[in-house]
Amino acid sequence: MRCNWQEAFRAPDFCAPGDNKLHLSLLPQPFIGDVKNASIYILELNPGLGPSDYYGESEVPEYHDALLANLQQDFSKSDLPFLFLDPKFAWHGGFDWWHGKLAKVIEELQSLIPPNKTNTCKFAEARYLLASNLASMMVP
Repeated sequence: MRCNWQEAFRAPDFCAPGDNKLHLSLLPQPFIGDVKNASIYILELNPGLGPSDYYGESEVPEYHDALLANLQQDFSKSDLPFLFLDPKFAWHGGFDWWHGKLAKVIEELQSLIPPNKTNTCKFAEARYLLASNLASMMVP
């Protein structure tokens, strides 16, 4: 069943602190990224929940499709297997969280990449490199 943004934001407990009920209308996220081919793995607990989860799955088909592709581990239509470092999903809370946690790593990685034609390695290039090699999995 696909989630419904209209019902979600009209619910009396929408975004209530301490919400611990199961949100069964959202797709599961047991892992993010290319689990088979990643060279960096991060183990984590519950990824959390925010209003952008319901909005994205219900109102943004490209985001919903990216989540499904991630679950199927089919990255044939994506440039970045780790979708929460993909700038096209920068509006989502997952991007905000992951990008915030990894910004310093991306900056450090940027300094290790050989310069391109302009003698600089752009931050976006380093983010792309990390997102192409990173996978995250939930552990109980």
